[in-house]
Amino acid sequence: MSANNQSSKLPYLRGSTWRKWDLHVHTPASYDWDKKCNALAKDIVDKAIAENLSVIAITDHHTVKGIDEIVKETRGDLVVLPGVELRTDKGNRGIHIIGLFDSLIASKTIYDKLLCPLDLSEDDIKNKGDNQIYCDFEKACQKIHELGGLVLLHAGNKSNSIEQLDSDVRSVLKKDLAFLVDIFEVSNEKQVNNYRNIVFPNIKQEFPCIITSDACDRSKLQYKNGHSTEVIGKNYTWIKADPTFEGLKQIIYEPKDRIRIQENDPEPLKSSYSIGSIKLSNGSINKNLSIENVEIPLNQNLVAIIGGKGSGKTALLDLVANCYPDKIDSSNKNSFVNRIFNEGQDLLVSINFLNQENFSKKLVESKFVTDSDIEYIPQGQIENKIGNTQEFHNFLQNLIFKSDRVRNSTAYFEYYENGANKKEIKQKIEELNQDIFTIETQIKNEDIENINRQLKLKETERIDIQERISSAEKLFTKEKLDEANKFQKELSVSKDRRDKLSNLNRLIKNTLEKFTQIENLNKDIEIIKNLTNELNLKNVTMGVIEYKTIKDQIENIQKKAVLELSVISENIEQTQYKIDKIERLQKDKKEYIVLLNKIKEVDAAIDSLKNKQKNIDEMNQSLSEKIEKRWTLYEQLFNTYLLLREKYKEIIDVFSKDAYEILVSVEFKSSLIFDFKNFAKIGEDILDLRTFKESKAQKVSLLESEFLKDTINTIEEIIKPESSNSKIGSLIAIMKQKVGELLKIKKSTRTSEHLYEWLFGDYLSLHTETYFNDIYLEKLSLGQKCTVLLKVYLAQGENTIFIDQPDDNLDNEFIMNELVDAIRRTKLNRQVIIASNNANVVINSDAEQIIIAEYNNGKISYTMGAIEEPIIKEKAIHILEGGRTAFEAREKKYNFK
Repeated sequence: MSANNQSSKLPYLRGSTWRKWDLHVHTPASYDWDKKCNALAKDIVDKAIAENLSVIAITDHHTVKGIDEIVKETRGDLVVLPGVELRTDKGNRGIHIIGLFDSLIASKTIYDKLLCPLDLSEDDIKNKGDNQIYCDFEKACQKIHELGGLVLLHAGNKSNSIEQLDSDVRSVLKKDLAFLVDIFEVSNEKQVNNYRNIVFPNIKQEFPCIITSDACDRSKLQYKNGHSTEVIGKNYTWIKADPTFEGLKQIIYEPKDRIRIQENDPEPLKSSYSIGSIKLSNGSINKNLSIENVEIPLNQNLVAIIGGKGSGKTALLDLVANCYPDKIDSSNKNSFVNRIFNEGQDLLVSINFLNQENFSKKLVESKFVTDSDIEYIPQGQIENKIGNTQEFHNFLQNLIFKSDRVRNSTAYFEYYENGANKKEIKQKIEELNQDIFTIETQIKNEDIENINRQLKLKETERIDIQERISSAEKLFTKEKLDEANKFQKELSVSKDRRDKLSNLNRLIKNTLEKFTQIENLNKDIEIIKNLTNELNLKNVTMGVIEYKTIKDQIENIQKKAVLELSVISENIEQTQYKIDKIERLQKDKKEYIVLLNKIKEVDAAIDSLKNKQKNIDEMNQSLSEKIEKRWTLYEQLFNTYLLLREKYKEIIDVFSKDAYEILVSVEFKSSLIFDFKNFAKIGEDILDLRTFKESKAQKVSLLESEFLKDTINTIEEIIKPESSNSKIGSLIAIMKQKVGELLKIKKSTRTSEHLYEWLFGDYLSLHTETYFNDIYLEKLSLGQKCTVLLKVYLAQGENTIFIDQPDDNLDNEFIMNELVDAIRRTKLNRQVIIASNNANVVINSDAEQIIIAEYNNGKISYTMGAIEEPIIKEKAIHILEGGRTAFEAREKKYNFK
């Protein structure tokens, strides 16, 4: 029989889910049934179904007569377990216990092998009376267990409870009697808490506690005088298990996690994009390999995929992961998808989500689920991530930041605000480095000393000229001076206009020469037109370039310019003649006019030099402001990192708070790192280290030099875990003193900009210090590092997580001590699907569903069901490493009888 055919015959493929159970239901066969209630077996079944009960146990007092009628009337998904309630010889009023049995046990068997040996036959009851008949407590428990049954004990404030024992007797007998039973039946949730927090720790034994409809207060009901159908559904217990007797046994092995006493379904709210089912079809890949068409309903808690090597465990995970973007590494040769990509192109994977949305994809299609994501940890990824310590730290940090809890926190928002501020500060520092270098270069190129010297010379020259002008002015009348000045101004204006007209003529000449090119171009156009016409080409229109009008306009301007140039040249000659005539009359006047022109030139030179001087002063002022601004920003950069460290610490707290139970023994700390190694490497490339020789024989490294010792020591103080920003000011003061000296010892092949980029670069980074059991990450073993990473993976989100064989580097004891509890906690918040043949992972983590992968005759198939399903259990025992031992240990954990 194929696995799929076998699986299809299993009744509960999704595995253990929460169902409502009532394990103490009476029928009219009980002597204390309310006589006014005329209900029949069908009425009891109808009421149970109406109350959405999945399992009821028929437990009449000292009789099994009512069981068969109820079983006969049962329909739908309702399961009936046979049982019987017994009054024992312990306690003032007789402690009641209930025997619960597999539905395969016939009521007659219970009568013959339990009731009769306990002297509770029909004749015994008739002779002694229902109210007066008792059985031996210890013997009754023994007989129930011999029949494979479970013993349910009245406890708490229920009538006929173990709590009725006298105080002096209770301390002696209570513990002994408790160890003979399997389940405590109480009246309310408060009593459950009392037993779990007080009683069970004292007796060092944990028992499952349940509530049934028998605990209902009948004083407010219609039928007050005994049992009736009216109580059915008033009280019940949620049990996470298949609705079978084997399912019931799971509460013995898991007395806390498999039981809830509350009104609503206890299944924790998971992501609406948790996977409800997977369907595989078109699974024929090649003649040696195919996948059986199958639909796999998935449990919302822990799903364990088990199977031999090459059975298809990884295949199932890989095929689902292929439906999500960036989950399959094309370079991974172990990937099932990569191995069958060319041959299995038609393989169809369909996913049904918890919110009833659907997605389907053929293997090679480039479409993906876009509204949600999964976490996929393929086999070997964990070992790859922990190889490099720094990369491992970065990867852990990325996982923390992916957490939905973190992303929705105020700390996350503030962290990214400060991160954006840090980025802006770094950009401004880089811009200032460039500006400062540019200004310094400009100032250097101006040669300020030469400018000051030239200015002093020109000012001295002006004084000399001015004295000579003053002496010359005494030799001439005012009229002569005014006339000379007038002619000089006219001459200056005329010369300026002549120069402009000459420039105009040159430009016109060049322009007119270009018209020749246009004429040649028009000739070519004419040739083209003629050829076009000769060839009789249709729909072709072509004209020549019209330029004659503009050419005529330009030639007209040329004529006017030539004419005016001739006129103005003549005027210049005449004006010069007048000037010469005056100079001939007054020979010394020429020197005077030269002096006037000369002093104007000197004044212009003085103004130019003063403007350069002013520009240099302004550049120096701007340089000082930019340098000071850079120091301010550099200080802000350190302060921002300190803020980021505090915000990251808050983020770690947010991440760890809700996941504390998953991350137990794992601790994260936010730290600030300065990359001294990179700082030194860049600095040694820029500076001439020969200046750091502290002896003739040896060159000292940058980090070892006395020159930067105080700088490095101050940075180390700043980045200490509990440091404040008080030391940042000291660092700035020290560095201000160093900059000038560093500029003097930089290599000639490096610019000051190189030095600034080095000195004011960002060598800070946030670091996630990880500790496991108080041991720092770098000192952890491979297995411990794997555990840390797995715990972070489990804690970091609420979306479905797929993990492929994570236990390769972990021994069983380590898995038991560290991972089992983490997996148990994780499945309360997210769907966990894990491929593993490790019994501790599967059994002790209490997997709600087991999927067995098998490869037979070239075909991969899957069988699925709960851990309590006998077929699944038997296969798991043979597949899992240490499977039988793990099952036995699980059953003995709470001394199951």
